[in-house]
Amino acid sequence: MPDNECLECRIVSGDFKTPGGVLLEGPNWMVVHYHPRKGIYPGRLMAVLKRHAKSLSDLTDAEAQSMAMVARRMTRSLDAGLAPERMYMLSFNEDEHVHFHILSRFKDDAIRGPNLVVQKMLVDEIGGQAEAEAMAAKLKPLLQDPQTGAGRQQ
Repeated sequence: MPDNECLECRIVSGDFKTPGGVLLEGPNWMVVHYHPRKGIYPGRLMAVLKRHAKSLSDLTDAEAQSMAMVARRMTRSLDAGLAPERMYMLSFNEDEHVHFHILSRFKDDAIRGPNLVVQKMLVDEIGGQAEAEAMAAKLKPLLQDPQTGAGRQQ
């Protein structure tokens, strides 16, 4: 797939706008509030590799190491801003561009695990553009603050 047809490449280049724009950007990864085809799921962040790579096995050592740091920063910002009961890290890469999602699960979510992903991605229509923009505005300063959250207590 040519880079100009790849959704993730379009996000990185700025040709595809996500709610609230870029929430965090580093040398290898860009974090945005995910904007699905159906509704908006509050608290779903997506990290996109800034270069086009098709598989996790294509990551450089620096990209792989920074992936863990970005994921930790994403979960800490969600903890501080939304206090979800649980978070899931997902990577399907059907678009053939490495990216991953952090999906929040809240106490009132009756569905858990993989079924929650299907429900939130394909069935539920939650919120809209205004809610997504507000969520992005809430999470952006938390993501950009390296001191956000101490993580979950062990």
